[in-house]
Amino acid sequence: MYGVDIEAFEKTVLPVLEEAKKKEKVVIIDEIGKMELFSEKFLKAVKELFEDNKKTIIATIPVKNVHPFVKYLRENFPVIEVSYSNRDVLPNQILKYMEKESI
Repeated sequence: MYGVDIEAFEKTVLPVLEEAKKKEKVVIIDEIGKMELFSEKFLKAVKELFEDNKKTIIATIPVKNVHPFVKYLRENFPVIEVSYSNRDVLPNQILKYMEKESI
């Protein structure tokens, strides 16, 4: 049986996201997955980060649109798929993209 202690998750994660909103220019979220998608508060906080034009967000998401929030991210933000064949070159490609976007 799969269960998520949403209250404990939110108690741990939401303060970190709030700090990131205030201070950070680049935010890395590993991951927006099955467990995280159960928390509406988490999704709201992450959406606010993504919509902040002063921030660069790097996050891992499910391959499939398993949730409306994943679909929203895929439709509104650049997505780079990681594969066995491209995983070694991705760090440099991501850095080049970030430089181009002038963070």
